[in-house]
Amino acid sequence: MKPGLDTPLSEEELEALDRILLASDLDAPMDISMLDGYLCAVLSGPRPLPPSTWMPWVWDHASATQTPHFQSPKAEKQAAALVLRLANEIALGLTHDPDSFEPLFAERPADGGSEIVIDDWCFGFLKGMALDPAGWQPLRTARPDLFETIELYGTEAGWDKLEQEIERLPDADARHAGAVAAIAPALRAIHAHWRERGAAEPAVMAAGEPRRAGERPGRNAPCPCGSGRKYKQCHGKAA
Repeated sequence: MKPGLDTPLSEEELEALDRILLASDLDAPMDISMLDGYLCAVLSGPRPLPPSTWMPWVWDHASATQTPHFQSPKAEKQAAALVLRLANEIALGLTHDPDSFEPLFAERPADGGSEIVIDDWCFGFLKGMALDPAGWQPLRTARPDLFETIELYGTEAGWDKLEQEIERLPDADARHAGAVAAIAPALRAIHAHWRERGAAEPAVMAAGEPRRAGERPGRNAPCPCGSGRKYKQCHGKAA
């Protein structure tokens, strides 16, 4: 059965979406981590934005003017459906299960292990905020602490500052770990701030797509079947 737009993406579908984004012939497509940050901002902001407003930036985060050349209309529709399903998954997770919600950060090999990379996610979040800068400004002014890490890792000025810190501070690794840990709580606080003011709908369905009754668990919440695994790795994956 064809999954609805309220069906969480499986790990395989996340990887497929990442391949679609990066395999395009575009100059500046988002990768999956940047897209996650972007959608988190779009869906946590001061007012609801329709997919027609934010979708063009997914394929071209520099200017929103380029679009992919899909092999067929069906392939284009399938790619858009994956993006919309990820958007709905984020919206429902932040609204109904924020304590279990975790951003999708990238990882890279480092010293025989792996290192969490948050730059792209933070850059994507700031791109999402840029769709409504006036709307975001009151919160940025009142609570700059919520955006400190995101702006440090998501802007060129922040990257320059980080390079300087790495050269002169001995605890750079510990500071990076602290930055990684700070993003999810900040995101939850940002989302809660705007939701308390009735800013947006909890999910973003495509035009004409009916909402389904009931609530699905968040992608990182325990699966209700009792397996002990995360929903996205259990029945969410099967869906």
